[in-house]
Amino acid sequence: MWMLILCLFLRVHARDHHYYKPEWEDLDTRTLPKWYDVAKIGIFVHWGVYSVPAFRSEWFWYYWREEDIVYLVGKAVKTYDMEFGIYYSLMEWENKWYQIDRNNNYNTSIFVERVIKPDIKQLILDYKPSLWWSDGDWDADPSYWKATNFLAWLYNESPVRHRIVVNDRWGSGSYCHHGDFYNCDDRFNPKTLQHHKFENALSLDVQSWGYRRNMVPLDTISISQLLGTIASTVSCGGNVLINVGPTKEGVIPPIFRERLLQMGEWLEVNGEAIYDTSPWYHQNDSLNPHVWYTCKKETYDPLRVSDVPRANDSILSIYAIFLLWPVDDTLSVKDLTNYMKNNNYHIQLLGPEKYTTLDYNITSDVVMVKLPDGANMTSKSAYVLKIS
Repeated sequence: MWMLILCLFLRVHARDHHYYKPEWEDLDTRTLPKWYDVAKIGIFVHWGVYSVPAFRSEWFWYYWREEDIVYLVGKAVKTYDMEFGIYYSLMEWENKWYQIDRNNNYNTSIFVERVIKPDIKQLILDYKPSLWWSDGDWDADPSYWKATNFLAWLYNESPVRHRIVVNDRWGSGSYCHHGDFYNCDDRFNPKTLQHHKFENALSLDVQSWGYRRNMVPLDTISISQLLGTIASTVSCGGNVLINVGPTKEGVIPPIFRERLLQMGEWLEVNGEAIYDTSPWYHQNDSLNPHVWYTCKKETYDPLRVSDVPRANDSILSIYAIFLLWPVDDTLSVKDLTNYMKNNNYHIQLLGPEKYTTLDYNITSDVVMVKLPDGANMTSKSAYVLKIS
């Protein structure tokens, strides 16, 4: 285990009493614990021995004695009422037992029985994470890793069985097919509605997941890019996992701190368009590509977390997240038209102190919203309209 993941925000309890068989057909029926869908945003921390030389990337082996960092970080995270998760890389290329299994074309499982199985159970029992992020699995199929046996134990008997969520990296062929949520690939952002919960894992440093001392600002994602990614991902039913690589001292570099603080400031104002939301009938506006939609429903449906609302769902509000302020201070969108033609909707612009009610009209099947003077807006990256 050489990296950590901290997955954020809400504590919402889930209970599932079904006893799962160690078979994908049964494991795949598990209901996603609500806290993960509600949270939407998490922080990924790549911090390991490669942070000592801080050269090239996290793919750097170096001997480094350390304290129980997992315990210390986990304790700190839980103190702030956040969810704590663990990243675990299955492969150890230099391990002699792994090399034996690989040389046997993975027809033996010495490494899994002697290392992986006890290692994973110890981590679960000792640290009780809410999220398990598996990786380093691609050289062998799930049967070698005993993936279904582990997941059955995790869901049925482990101390975190009611709360734990896992990703889809359980061996070749498992990506985008098995898991409480799908990663599919790094930076997975399909920008279309997905019918299974997915996660967009991205690094603020576009060249590395671990800290690099030679990183320059141009190597990092801007706040505009980050907020655009959050909007498009959540609109399509996904969560966002944002990676930072601390220095060897455990300090988050200033450029990463700046991005996280900027994101936090934006969420303080506009977070209701992100947290505890669901996909709406439309995701990206068909006229204005800079607009993404989410909605808030009266009743949470744990069986349909990534689906559009049903006819009998009560929608409390629709959110239009627009990433570019129009030069004429008039926002034009098309996909709201059919829902606003025959109803008395109010449109408000979310702001730091109050909601600003806006005028609008519908012309040629286009909703045209009159915005305030853009020159007076403090944010320069993304904005939210609340339609209710």
